[in-house]
Amino acid sequence: MLLLVAPCLALGLCAFHICRLWGAALDDRSYVEDVRWLRDLFVRIKSGQNRTAEYYTKTTDRDYRILEWFFGPGMHTRLVGCPSQLDLLERHLGNCKTVLEVGSGRGCCTMHLATNAPGIAFHGVDLVQRHVQVSAVAAPENCTFFLADVADHSYEPQYDLIFGVESMCHIGDLAFTRSLLRPGGRLVIIDGFRGTGGVAMDMAEAGFRINDRMPTKDEWITLADPHGLRLIDNLDLTKNALPFWTLGWSVARIVARFLPLQFLPVHSAANLLAVCAVAQALRRKEAKYGMLVFVKSPVIFGT
Repeated sequence: MLLLVAPCLALGLCAFHICRLWGAALDDRSYVEDVRWLRDLFVRIKSGQNRTAEYYTKTTDRDYRILEWFFGPGMHTRLVGCPSQLDLLERHLGNCKTVLEVGSGRGCCTMHLATNAPGIAFHGVDLVQRHVQVSAVAAPENCTFFLADVADHSYEPQYDLIFGVESMCHIGDLAFTRSLLRPGGRLVIIDGFRGTGGVAMDMAEAGFRINDRMPTKDEWITLADPHGLRLIDNLDLTKNALPFWTLGWSVARIVARFLPLQFLPVHSAANLLAVCAVAQALRRKEAKYGMLVFVKSPVIFGT
C-alpha cells in the first residue's frame, strides 16, 4: 500500500507546485522570487557571456527546435495584435533590387520574403556555420546565404534594404552601412532595446549572450547619425511582444524549478535564464521591443 501511496503523493505534490507556478502573476512579487532563485544561474552564465557564436551553434538544433514545435518555424518573438515582423518588413521592399539580412539565423525571414518577392535578390549573412548550412538547403533561387561578419564587405557591394530581426543587438555598431547600404537605401532594425535597465535586463542580456549591453533606441539613433542615417519611423511593439514572453516565462519557470540547473548544458541554461527574465524586463520597462527605420542620405559628411 505504501509503495502505491508514495508515488501518488509525489505526483500530487509536483502537480500542486506546477499549478502554483503556472498560476503566478507577472508582478513585483514574482519578480522578487525570480531574481532570488535565478541569481546563482545568472552568475554562472555571466562568467562566459562573450560566446555568441557558440551559443547559437549549440542551441539552434536543440532549443530552437523545441520553440518550433510550439510556434512554428522561426527564432523570433511572436507579436500579438499587430502585423508580424515579416509583414512590417514587406512594406519596405518597394522598388528594392537587393536586400541583405544581418544575422539571418536559420533563414526563415529572408526565405519568406524571397518567396513572396521573386524579382529581388536576397542575401543573408550570419556568424554561425550551422545556420548557413541549414538555410542553404532550403533557399529559393533568389536567395543566398554567407558565413561572414557583416563588417566583411567582400561578399556584395551595396543594398537597397538592410534589415536585422533580433540580431543587431549583437553588433552595436552601424559602420557597415557606409559601404553596404546605397544612398537612399533603408536600414530596418526590429529588436529588443534597453529601457530603464535593471536586474531583469542584465539577466536577459547575459542569457542571450549580448557581448556588452543592448543599446537603447536613443543610442541607436545617435550611432546612426555619423553614417548618414536619418530616422523615418520609430514603432513601439512592447505590448505586442509581452504576451509571447509571458507565456515563455510561465513555462520556463516550471522547467527551471524542476530541473537540476547546475547540470544543464550552459547554453540551454542561458536560454532558460533569458526567457525567465525578458517578460519581467518588458513589464518593468527595463526593456522595450520595437522597430527603427532609417534612410541613408545621398551625401555623408566626413567621408
